[in-house]
Amino acid sequence: MDAGVPIKDTVAGVALGLVKEGAQEIVLTDISGVEDHFGDMDFKVAGSVNGVTAVQMDLKIAGISLDLLRKCIYRQRRPGELF
Repeated sequence: MDAGVPIKDTVAGVALGLVKEGAQEIVLTDISGVEDHFGDMDFKVAGSVNGVTAVQMDLKIAGISLDLLRKCIYRQRRPGELF
């Protein structure tokens, strides 16, 4: 707002990380530099109550399952819940 860019709604974001060892997958919420650097994935989502405005993902492994992607999207809406 200080830059003079008009906004219509407040926007917030969350960064999720993945640590995978074999078949075990752990999704971390609100990661910082260390988890981002050493983790297997970082997934950032930003938006408002009206919807998502930005998504960014970096993978350091060959890929993730569609089920894990669904869990990450669910988690970003409800960061305190475990799955």
